[in-house]
Amino acid sequence: MTDAKIDLELAEIHTISFGRGKPLVLLPGFPFPASIFLLLEPYLAPNFAVTALDLPGWMGKSKFKTPDKKGVSDYVNILKELLDKIYPDQKINLCGVSAGGTLALLLAYSYPEKIDKIIVQSSPYCGRTVENRFKKLYYMAKIANNYPISAFLIKRLYKYILYVQLHGIINRIALNQIEKEVKISFQNLDLHSAQFGIEYLKSDFTQYFKKIIHETVVIGCGKDDIVPASLMKTLAFEILPKAKYIDSHG
Repeated sequence: MTDAKIDLELAEIHTISFGRGKPLVLLPGFPFPASIFLLLEPYLAPNFAVTALDLPGWMGKSKFKTPDKKGVSDYVNILKELLDKIYPDQKINLCGVSAGGTLALLLAYSYPEKIDKIIVQSSPYCGRTVENRFKKLYYMAKIANNYPISAFLIKRLYKYILYVQLHGIINRIALNQIEKEVKISFQNLDLHSAQFGIEYLKSDFTQYFKKIIHETVVIGCGKDDIVPASLMKTLAFEILPKAKYIDSHG
């Protein structure tokens, strides 16, 4: 595993890299750091050259260079500049979880020449027809704005860690590293992420997603209490032109 910092116009981005093979970029869900993907290293490293990102304003080591609030388009532009630096002459496969998945889709729409295939898991589809279902998420974003170290974030994080422990896909070394990173990373949550979260949850990306030309795998989690599988089915069957849906019962 290799850590690196990449200097961009708007931010300094921390990356974690491992494995050999086809290029695969991993985007975490809000507000988690890249280190959560260490869980997947044994499975991905034999076939993929993986680069996992800390997104600025979220947990992790990436930072914006200026204190002004950043919106969704700023994150997309940062990702484009980053890919131009890391993979100037290559198309990459892109995998995003939750809000990271939505950023992956927006990146594919905005800069289709950079992307080969896409995987998204539990990525909220915030269209008009499901707006009421996201009132709960909107208020959670407001909580994260006012109280970065909130009970909500801690509960969600440790529920995730407990889940992977129970399902036997994690080793103790990786778990210890993730927990250590998380405790340090909470202090990096700031208004950048709050601005992103509120704008993200209030937006409707339907018109963009319907124009995505890439093959996409959409994964819904049957037991997800924030982004239900029904929303992912809507995204796969009604919005994305070239999507395949997979139901994960975890």
